[in-house]
Amino acid sequence: MSIITQELLEELFLLYSQNSVLKLHGDTLPIETEKLQRTCEHLFAIDYNLTLIDNNFQDILCQTYPPKLILTHTVSTIKEITKIHFGETEENIEEKERKTKNVKKNTKKGNQKTKKKEKQKRKKENNVVDERKNKKEKENEKDKKENQKEKEKEKEKEKEKKKKKKKKKEKGRERGKETKKKGNKTDTTKHQKSKKDKEQKKDPQTEKKEIKHPLFSTLLISRDARCRKRFPIEFCYVLNKSLCRSSTLSKGIELMFTGKKNPLKTLSGFVPHTSTRKKKKIRNKDPEIQLIQNGKKEILKEIKKNVENKKEKFNEGTIPEVRLVDIALMQKVWKIKYIVDLMVEIKKEKYKLIVSSSEKGDSYDRYSTFSVNSMPYPGVELFGEFQKNGYNGEGVIYDWDDPINTATLKIDPKLLKFPLLKKINFQNYRKWDIIKLTQNYMKVILTMVSDPRKNTGLDIHCLSGWDRTPLFCSLARMSLWADGLIHQSLSPLQFLYLVVGYDWLLFAHKLNDRVKNGYEIFHFCFYFLQFIQNDEFKLSNYQKKWDEFLLKRKKIKIKIKKQIKKQNIKNGTNKGKSKNKNDLNKKQILTKNGKNESRGKKCQKSESKKEKMKKNKKKKKSMENDISDEDTKSYNRRAEKLKELQTIFTKFYKKNVLSQFKN
Repeated sequence: MSIITQELLEELFLLYSQNSVLKLHGDTLPIETEKLQRTCEHLFAIDYNLTLIDNNFQDILCQTYPPKLILTHTVSTIKEITKIHFGETEENIEEKERKTKNVKKNTKKGNQKTKKKEKQKRKKENNVVDERKNKKEKENEKDKKENQKEKEKEKEKEKEKKKKKKKKKEKGRERGKETKKKGNKTDTTKHQKSKKDKEQKKDPQTEKKEIKHPLFSTLLISRDARCRKRFPIEFCYVLNKSLCRSSTLSKGIELMFTGKKNPLKTLSGFVPHTSTRKKKKIRNKDPEIQLIQNGKKEILKEIKKNVENKKEKFNEGTIPEVRLVDIALMQKVWKIKYIVDLMVEIKKEKYKLIVSSSEKGDSYDRYSTFSVNSMPYPGVELFGEFQKNGYNGEGVIYDWDDPINTATLKIDPKLLKFPLLKKINFQNYRKWDIIKLTQNYMKVILTMVSDPRKNTGLDIHCLSGWDRTPLFCSLARMSLWADGLIHQSLSPLQFLYLVVGYDWLLFAHKLNDRVKNGYEIFHFCFYFLQFIQNDEFKLSNYQKKWDEFLLKRKKIKIKIKKQIKKQNIKNGTNKGKSKNKNDLNKKQILTKNGKNESRGKKCQKSESKKEKMKKNKKKKKSMENDISDEDTKSYNRRAEKLKELQTIFTKFYKKNVLSQFKN
């Protein structure tokens, strides 16, 4: 399975073109999906320690997700996350451990006292037991005599039964001889096989016990918060952060039909009239669900603060349980900060009903803790023009004047201060063609990925999550692979199999339907690789700029603090110090005198600094020449990898997909 030949790739493209969506769930899966799943698992396992979440364990998590979800975390990290990710912080866990240690010490002291009391009780009990033994021995002798008589009677009855069985067997043999003469033969072999099969099933060694993943119960609750139950799941793990994919948020109407609980409660605060009797609260024994229930209180406090700032009323009954778990899963488990919303609409309407909504359209600002970036990207229909234009994306512009396009481009203002994004004028995004639009969006995504701070994960989603999301997810994976950050040991042919099989096919992209209508977004993804070969999309450049950017911010903060202290000293409002004017004047005089004395020393140092600056410039020039040689080599490697990947794709796509639809 490690060696992927050209024949395997041909089979994959043929399978992809013939089936619009594979059967990804159920008790029995076809051989093709199982084979594809195993090969993808093996390709991931070459470079990573995997953990698998069974999608079909007792209940299907999502019908359009792979049968087994692949995570590149180690097993230990996932278990540690599940202990802390809802309700319990690290401080609370440490306090519990201290209490348990103190209880053990107290129990040791108490045990010594109890042992002395127990010895005294045992002596008294032993005297009573001796008297009881004598009585029981007499009673047992009587019982033995009675039991002997009963056994003799039972033996006589068994002899009579054996005689009756012999007579029945003799009659059965006579009947068997008669049937053989007539030709009706009895099959004794079938009965023997059935007994052997039963014995084999009962053996514990042959049975495979399915193990429940610790995140399974949380995903069961959070899946109803998203459209088509496509909850946020990790597709790549880079630089100690998880990159996730999902669909947009679902509204109350979809929850009404998909949720297991009372559907009317999931709507905006409406609860049906019920009896006034108080029902007993049933506690869930699942420890992870108990942690979720404890974690809701902390999340509710944050939501209340955001709502009270806007002077709006807050009712806990109006917020669905499912939405809170979705926030906790993104914030605590995957540690997401940035959300890339590719929807063109703020709220999706069907038959004049709001079916789904994005995080930017949440009325309660529940997702205000995240950095929500509205980056509207045109749907599949625009890629029909890409086909008509001879598979050329230059000059293909989307019609933004359509009334469906309610969303506008809004990127986090802190990100816009980043030096590589300052040059781009995002206000002119409606004039850009598809190539320039995707290029600039990829630059924004790469800045998010290269953020060196902690808890800065990323979630990409469009409406349903199977057309535009795989486009940007696979482009991010391919650019990181070309830089040598992920899947380092995979060849271009192996890596292409993984991208097409896992990112597109197993996550239910409808290729057959899209190619028939001429919406070739899948083809555009690999066609676009020629526009990412530049040095602008190399992640190491973004990492260097981040280091410079964060250093400048620290220096600016230090300057502002110094200025504030000086102003406080002048105004006499310096905290923790005397406010007498005489004391403040003394300090100011000392600082002035210190400056005057140090002027002569500074003049002497300035001459030596100039000499040092000249030497440093010469060193920098020599260093820059060495670095430039390394950059050109790495750039050439990146360009060669992406070119080779593009040529392999076009070869198999034209031969196995486009040729079938033309015929």
